[in-house]
Amino acid sequence: MEVDEAACIFASLLLNSVFKFITLYWINKKRRSEPVCVGEISSLYVYPVKSCAGIKVEEMDCTRHGSRTGAVTDRHWMIVDKNGKFLSQRKLPRLALVQPSITGNKLSLDAPGMNTLKLDILQPVNRDKIVKCSIWDVEVSAMSCGAEADKWFSAFLQRPDTRLVCAHPDITDCMRQLNKNLGTDPVLSYPKDQDVVAFADWAPFMLLSENSIADVNTRLSKKVEVRNFRPNFLVKDCGAYAEDSWHELYIGKETKFRNVRLGTRCTLTTVDPDKGEKDKDMEPLKTLRNYRLHPGCGDAPVFAINLVVDNVGKVCVGDKVFATMF
Repeated sequence: MEVDEAACIFASLLLNSVFKFITLYWINKKRRSEPVCVGEISSLYVYPVKSCAGIKVEEMDCTRHGSRTGAVTDRHWMIVDKNGKFLSQRKLPRLALVQPSITGNKLSLDAPGMNTLKLDILQPVNRDKIVKCSIWDVEVSAMSCGAEADKWFSAFLQRPDTRLVCAHPDITDCMRQLNKNLGTDPVLSYPKDQDVVAFADWAPFMLLSENSIADVNTRLSKKVEVRNFRPNFLVKDCGAYAEDSWHELYIGKETKFRNVRLGTRCTLTTVDPDKGEKDKDMEPLKTLRNYRLHPGCGDAPVFAINLVVDNVGKVCVGDKVFATMF
């Protein structure tokens, strides 16, 4: 009788524990699945030419191919070598000094000692100018921007046979599928077939918080700024690295994003955006490697998150950011 009573008590306690566990699990899951306000957009940036300076804007259209201001979409122009391989600040830090601007249907590029290069944004596709290019060993098609642009970049970089190409909307294979491009680490939410990117390294959008930059600056003798990290979205009113745990993001009236990957960082972060020179001490990369490494990423620290868009729309400075959590 005593054994039966003890067994009943044990069973009752076990069932009660299981019930509490399930209830807490459900509540926690429900909390993670409900968007909460996590911050506010403080700055927006578009980078028309891959690895060149950005343009600070007050609002942007968020398309499946990236952020857009006017008729210019983020990282839809790219510098390549004579073999079509992309070039960046990693090897050519002077690219940081190339400043784009937009006037009507013209994309203008300025750099020290150079006349302004003006490019037609809405030029029709020319099949005779389509060339094969490669980004991280993935082959894409692009359209040559012509001899004048090639000569301009070759002169500024003091590198013969440099070419400028663009991702024209009428060229079908200028986009890369993220699910064939991201690899496995540090992927947070596996991309879908419709998730594509033009010339950006990994994804159409990057988001970073002000306090993440502030935190790394507490560890540095020489401060860095947002231009070292080149995000599209800068967010305030959240904790340092809070963005790592955001899953689905809702910004503005209708735009929805997915966090697909932690942003791995390279020597590009060490380039002084005003001088076009790498930091001799390799900061902030060296410091980030001390505390922001991620399993599977080798010596590339993670800093910022890569996003894709599920619902396209407009995002403005001052918009609240709502997010669900992983």
